[in-house]
Amino acid sequence: MPEEQPTTSSAAQTRPTTSPANYSRSMGGGRAGGSDGQRRGRQGGGRTDGQRSRSTSEYDDRVVSVDRVSRVVKGGRRIRFRALVVMGNRAGKVGMGVAKSGDVAGAVQKAKTQAERHMQTVTIINDTIPHESTVRYSGVRLLLKPASPGTSIVAGGAVRAVIELAGIKNVLSKSLGSSNKINMTKATLLALSSFKTDRPRRVQADSHKTAEMVEEVALVEATPVKKTVKPRTKKAEVLATEETNATA
Repeated sequence: MPEEQPTTSSAAQTRPTTSPANYSRSMGGGRAGGSDGQRRGRQGGGRTDGQRSRSTSEYDDRVVSVDRVSRVVKGGRRIRFRALVVMGNRAGKVGMGVAKSGDVAGAVQKAKTQAERHMQTVTIINDTIPHESTVRYSGVRLLLKPASPGTSIVAGGAVRAVIELAGIKNVLSKSLGSSNKINMTKATLLALSSFKTDRPRRVQADSHKTAEMVEEVALVEATPVKKTVKPRTKKAEVLATEETNATA
């Protein structure tokens, strides 16, 4: 008997054969590859933009403190993080920022943005401050004094961070009272913003005036004083003649 051959349907006969390349393309391999490429491009572009923004930024930043703070709400406590950041270009501009967030990185980023928005200009003369300044902010009492070249920065904590990022290289400081870092940072910024550029000129003019006054006083003391003799009155002349007659 002749062997029976398997019958194939018309649909199976008309089905086109697909190569491995066509199969991967038909199954969405191209779309997946394209989406991965776009995703990698977007990620790469984001990293490049972030690196470019950090490299071109003229401000240096320093995280002074990161504290965990809590707030009592219905059902328990809400834990968040508070960051204190100081930013400056080391050439006369400095600012501070305080922000809160659910994570440390978010709080630091918010504080940096706030510090960059609130920059202030500091007067610097010969790498030091123009004159002495005493500031009282809340419970902080802060004293800043100019120093000669080579003294460096005699300060610590938040005061040192602000002074360094402002670009001051020689200064003396003394802090009394509260040690709260936020209040100390604000007191330092207040002291740096209270400088007057015309004060050294006024002091110099006052010193010239003082020298001139001292010279005038010395000249007056050196000149002999002439005694003025008042003319005698008739009564004084009568008494004088009586005295002479009595002695005679």
